[in-house]
Amino acid sequence: CDPIIQSFDVRVSDVPSVELADIPPFCELTSLNFSQSGGAADNDISVTYSLPTDFMDEVIWSFSGGSNPPNDISGEFFPTGLDFQGPDYGENTVFVTVSNECGADSAAQSFEILEGPKLNITLDSFTCRGAPIKPTNSSTGSNLGFQWSVQPAGGVTFDNATAEEPSITFDGDIGIYTVSVEVANEACDPITQSFDVRVSDVPSVELADIPPFCELTSLNFSQSGGAADNDISVTYSLPTDFMDEVIWSFSGGSNPPNDVFGEFFPTGLDFQGPDYGENTVFVTVSNECGADSAAQSFEILEGPKLNITLDSFTCRGAPIKPTNSSTGSNLGFQWSVQPTGGVTFDNALAEEPSITFDGDIGIYTVSVEVANEACDPITQSFDVRVSDVPDVTLDSIPDFCAGASFT
Repeated sequence: CDPIIQSFDVRVSDVPSVELADIPPFCELTSLNFSQSGGAADNDISVTYSLPTDFMDEVIWSFSGGSNPPNDISGEFFPTGLDFQGPDYGENTVFVTVSNECGADSAAQSFEILEGPKLNITLDSFTCRGAPIKPTNSSTGSNLGFQWSVQPAGGVTFDNATAEEPSITFDGDIGIYTVSVEVANEACDPITQSFDVRVSDVPSVELADIPPFCELTSLNFSQSGGAADNDISVTYSLPTDFMDEVIWSFSGGSNPPNDVFGEFFPTGLDFQGPDYGENTVFVTVSNECGADSAAQSFEILEGPKLNITLDSFTCRGAPIKPTNSSTGSNLGFQWSVQPTGGVTFDNALAEEPSITFDGDIGIYTVSVEVANEACDPITQSFDVRVSDVPDVTLDSIPDFCAGASFT
């Protein structure tokens, strides 16, 4: 019989294997695509099979985790549009199993769906130089990282610029600083929040000396002072807008003004006798960092009111003294005479000096100038007639006959 030929196709395969590339973290949600090459985008993940797809009988994709994973998928070697979405956030795992009659293999990759930063940070808007402040940070999000910075940076230190709540110390100039924090994680875009911090210091104040005044004055306080005797310099260590409160108060007998609040450079502060004597100006300045005070005392002086008498006649060599009942504050006396020859004062600065005229007889003008540190001097003069013991001499008279006359 003729031979008959029969043929058989035999499909030769092998145990399949599968590999999944790493899957990066994603922010809030993602839709994964699996492809042979991968890498077209972050969510395009490479899956590698050892065999052509037609040499594998079955493929099954399954998923676990909290981010609403998709249902299992069968029969798709390169599935796309696999959605993962928070909340909940955290780790998810992709499993793939491939098989044929020779055997099976599996691969798995885990990845995270991260919650983006939701900031809830507060920071004090005021602090004192050298006093650290710390933010309060109740921000939420996955794997948050913090990077703190400040402008201007001079004199500012963070104990840890990557901490959630760093301690921040301002040792530089007073002023307005802008503190910023950038918050991010591995997948989500960073968010920046900024805070303005007003940095101040304990204020200090200095008052210049206040001179004495005659009878009355109206004091003015200014930054430079010196425009007049009653223009007094007051110096603050800080700009006025870095101080919260200023109080001026006054004591003394010369009808001092009432307290003044809130004026850093008050003017028109009247002091007037009587009574005369010492008065004191007090100024206190404060802010949240502390307070300082300064004080200066000064005198309102009574001007000289003269009540002096002096004998208008004396004999040569016989001292005379004025009687002085003048009134006024801190009076000083300066006595003088014209003509000066032969005239001496035991103390020309005394209230009641002893005055001796040893020169020629005649009319002398004795003057006294009376003043104090603040008031204009007043001069009073006295005419003194200086004479001497008279002396008379008679020549001898000869004898005359009765009834004779002579001159």
